[in-house]
Formats: sequence, structure tokens, C-alpha cells
Amino acid sequence: MNFLRNIFTKNNTKDLEFVDTTRMAYMHNPVQKASEVTPHFKKRQVEKYKKFEFIACPGMVDLKNYGYIIPAWDDMHFIANESDCMALIGGTGGKRQSPFAKPKLMTSAIAEGILENQDNVPLKVFHFGSPWRLSCQNKEISALIQAATFHSSFLHNLNVYPGIVDYGKFSTINLICSIK
Repeated sequence: MNFLRNIFTKNNTKDLEFVDTTRMAYMHNPVQKASEVTPHFKKRQVEKYKKFEFIACPGMVDLKNYGYIIPAWDDMHFIANESDCMALIGGTGGKRQSPFAKPKLMTSAIAEGILENQDNVPLKVFHFGSPWRLSCQNKEISALIQAATFHSSFLHNLNVYPGIVDYGKFSTINLICSIK
């Protein structure tokens, strides 16, 4: 009897809801279920091996299909050499200003020793404030924010720092990264 009662009285609210607080990102770069996004390397595997070999490992496929992909809400550019690193958002060459917050430089001490930078590039940690907020009706939910390794072809040059965020009713999602 309780089973039937639960079916007809179940609250149909979503556990997680992504909210674009700027109302500018969702139209061009909406959040997507990871299971619906094709891995960046699928075409290469099919061309080389005549089939998609990745699916032979169920653990990696499960990780690829788990969660959501939050695409960049605007063009993000990184410039790095031995003397310095920079991060920009928006068009290149000053052609287009971004309506989103500029990246902020964080203290490199928080990432010291996590990775070894290549080509003597100095360690700089950038914080990109995201327009996305996560609304969560269940205060017991925590979200693991991490790089979408199987969906992003550019991560060989960028380190995205993962983190677990305990979400209450409404909380932010940010991108914290450094150039390798």
C-alpha cells in the first residue's frame, strides 16, 4: 500500500537543476548530460581500428556517461611561456568583450606540488567565475566537479582542479585551472 501511495504522491522536483544566472550562457552553451556527448576521440578510434575501442572498458564508459558537461560559457584563451601566463575570456585581439567575469588570479600556493609544469611555464592558478549555479532540493547531495577528460581534447595543456561541493538550495560552480 505504501508503494502505491508513494507513486501517486511523489514529488516530481529534480534533484539537480542548473541555473544560468546571467541568462546568456544557456542558449549557446547549455549544460548537457555526459551520456549524450560524444567523446572527442571516437572518430579517431573508428578510423584507426574500424570500431570504437573505448567501449571495451565498462569502468571508463560508466565515468564518461556519468554526470553533466558544463561547456565553456565563452571563449577562454590561455597564453604561456617561461616568463608568465595569462588567461582571458571573450574574443581575441580585443575584438569582442565578454559579458562574463574576467578570470582572477589565485595564489599558486594552493596548487604547489600537484603537477610539474612543462617548458618552465610558471605555476599560475586561474579562477573563472561561472554563470552557472546549481540548485539542489536535497541537501544531502554533494557534487564532484572535475574535468570532462573523455569529452575535452584540450586538457593535455590545461589542469582543471577537481573538488567536491556540498550543495544546499543554491550554490556556485566555478572553473579553477592552470596551464601545464
